[in-house]
Amino acid sequence: MKQRYTRQYSNPDRQEYIKGRSSASAHYKLYYHIVWATKYRRKIIGEKLSQLLIEEFQAICERNGYVLLSVALAVDHVHVLASLKPNHEISKVVHHLKGASSHTAFHRYPDLKNRIGEHLWSQGYSVETLGEKSVAQIKAYLDKQEDKHFWDVEPFGDAADQTTKARAKRGSWENVQRVLAKVPDVEPEECDRL
Repeated sequence: MKQRYTRQYSNPDRQEYIKGRSSASAHYKLYYHIVWATKYRRKIIGEKLSQLLIEEFQAICERNGYVLLSVALAVDHVHVLASLKPNHEISKVVHHLKGASSHTAFHRYPDLKNRIGEHLWSQGYSVETLGEKSVAQIKAYLDKQEDKHFWDVEPFGDAADQTTKARAKRGSWENVQRVLAKVPDVEPEECDRL
């Protein structure tokens, strides 16, 4: 049975979105919007896999001192909004998020590797640094992902013979413009690359 589906996580502590952080010698507010896709843009992220990924992203961030502000998952890509320390290298942060989540997904669902191959995620990623005002805008954008991405997903089972079939129903450019118009203080051309 197919169901309309989206999965999101938002940090419940609103102060995390505006709070400055300090170390022994610095005060900083460093926010990053990170996006990456599944390998070959396969539409494989369903209900069970997305729940596992969100839990894993939370655990990775907690272990490494990253502040996870928001996550939005579509069937073929991931958006992460995070606050990092000055000594965190963005390439290592992405490596931790992608590597550990992929390892956990393949461990939990062994049949996944048989269906999609050795890699869950594509090799690259996109990252943008954000100012304090932009954090609220990107958070609002991520909250609107359900309106932007419509899809049906068959539940992903633990049994090796079950498969996840996802079909993205992408809207027209007019639909994307309509969604972006709902995001406060964001011009559509600013979000074209998100």
